Amino acid sequence: MNTELSSVYGTGNENTKKRLPKVSFRNRWLSPMGFLPGALVQAMPVKNGMNFTLCDENIRSYRELANTTKAHGGKLIHVTLDNDNRKKTMPPALITTGSCIHNGGLAIGDKLLAMYDSGIVQVRKIEIDDDTQIVPMRSTIEQNVGERIPKLWFCGYWLTDYGFSPGTLATASTSPGGITLELHDKPYTELVPYARRSRLKVVQIHAHSKLYPKFPNFGITGSYLTTAGFGFGDVLTVACSPGRLQIEKLNLDELGFQFQQSVQV
Repeated sequence: MNTELSSVYGTGNENTKKRLPKVSFRNRWLSPMGFLPGALVQAMPVKNGMNFTLCDENIRSYRELANTTKAHGGKLIHVTLDNDNRKKTMPPALITTGSCIHNGGLAIGDKLLAMYDSGIVQVRKIEIDDDTQIVPMRSTIEQNVGERIPKLWFCGYWLTDYGFSPGTLATASTSPGGITLELHDKPYTELVPYARRSRLKVVQIHAHSKLYPKFPNFGITGSYLTTAGFGFGDVLTVACSPGRLQIEKLNLDELGFQFQQSVQV
């Protein structure tokens, strides 16, 4: 499963009380997941969220599917594509508005976590503050053995808000269930002996490239992740404060994610 953060937006005039909630995704991952322009999608409310399920083109009865979907508070929608000739490169969009969003317990302003796979997008409300980031676990190939291993990768200008700028150094400490990153002002030659004595991992924050010298990125692999209990498919929360990042695993089951596709009529 892959992840994306979003929100419930509002449509209409902000000065009126007739604004409708709107959930939308316009991203290039939609096509590889089967959500091609014109495809029929079942948008169904669930507790604190929604499920978007790609409908099989060989459904027995469109009317029966539409009636069942409506009876459960959902609606049928189509994947759209902007018809403006000036925007031919725009990716397809998955958009729904109205009561089916309210039926899932969602309201304008709610923050959402979406997890998606072939033919399915599951969206759940998530309670996080402005100083918390969501980071999915990634993977890389261990060069010595040629095996795929988990990798924790950070990138984005948000890191600089907390001091993690290109060229800075941090240490990583681990415990069951979490990893803590803390910035240090010691030079590298002093920090390495200190980290070894304290059983810490030295992390260097790099610049993305010469073209983006202020865009920070860095990664962590190896036993530090497995010791913390992190693995493939995990989604992590990062509580941020000046000079410190506290990383913990998000409980997807508590949010109500279910990775089996729903059965259509």
